[in-house]
Amino acid sequence: MKKIMILFTVLIAFSSCRTFQMSQFSLDQTSGAKLPKLSIDFDEKSFGPYFRPTDVLVDVITGVPNLPENYARKLDTETHMGNDVQFLFSKELIGNICERKGGTKGVIYCRQVARNGYIKNYWPPIISIATLGVANLFGMKFKRQVFEVNIAVDIYDLNDNLVSSYSAVGKGEADVKAYTGYTDKGAKRTAFANAFIDALQQVKNDMYEDFEFIDKSLNK
Repeated sequence: MKKIMILFTVLIAFSSCRTFQMSQFSLDQTSGAKLPKLSIDFDEKSFGPYFRPTDVLVDVITGVPNLPENYARKLDTETHMGNDVQFLFSKELIGNICERKGGTKGVIYCRQVARNGYIKNYWPPIISIATLGVANLFGMKFKRQVFEVNIAVDIYDLNDNLVSSYSAVGKGEADVKAYTGYTDKGAKRTAFANAFIDALQQVKNDMYEDFEFIDKSLNK
């Protein structure tokens, strides 16, 4: 009974975690001129939902996929992660990188090249399980979720000619922790969004180094 009460208390503590807020993510503000107005082409498929080949196995006799028990939960989380970064990309392009007015001069295309998600250190989960979550009640994180994402951003003119191409690898972290951290889903969404923002900031910096060339190419 005592163990059940401890676990119940831990569940209550984690239910009071921070909520995922889109407003917490931002890039450095752009000063000066902006790129010409571009239409956005975001490759939703490349951003997920992402499953390893071993996540979904097909029955060799019936040909029916054998879905893992956590398939629905993972699908929900992965879908939110993809939607999150699509919103962040569109928000940054429309509000901070490109002009809002005037005629459209081209297309900006964003896709995910690769990504890697992992737990930074396995000691916190081991300690949490060994203490039945008591350590978490006193402020210890359950785990630190990390994502590394490689994105590619291409700019095309209205004739579908490639003007410039960029790529970058970003890294983001978030803690699964009672009170001040996130739930498992919230930590994954936050870490992935942070990784995407990190990569996009690098791409943005490179784009502005080529500002004159891009602007001239799009305004021919």
